[in-house]
Amino acid sequence: MASKAQIIVKKITTLLDSLVAELEVDTPTTTGDIYRISPGGPLNERGVAELKRLFEEGVSSAEIALRMDISLSGVAKRRSLWGQGKPLKAAFRYGQADNEGQNEKGKSTE
Repeated sequence: MASKAQIIVKKITTLLDSLVAELEVDTPTTTGDIYRISPGGPLNERGVAELKRLFEEGVSSAEIALRMDISLSGVAKRRSLWGQGKPLKAAFRYGQADNEGQNEKGKSTE
């Protein structure tokens, strides 16, 4: 049978876990969230500027994907457009348009 001290420690641990979980909901869970208009949404101006800075510094696509919570294919598309001298804002419009005209499985609806 558990002692009173063990029961109290377990209750305190449970309380702390729930408080930490509440804090995580109210704040960005990844650094990538600070670069987005909304969680999982398109990049904001800060995200565009950071991406451009990382490209100019020669940071690898994998590291950018991890830092900014962007898929590797998303980084590759944006790097390609940036390398062609196209403005990065166009890269984000291009990325958002990728899903236009497609159903949820990615097949064309046109």
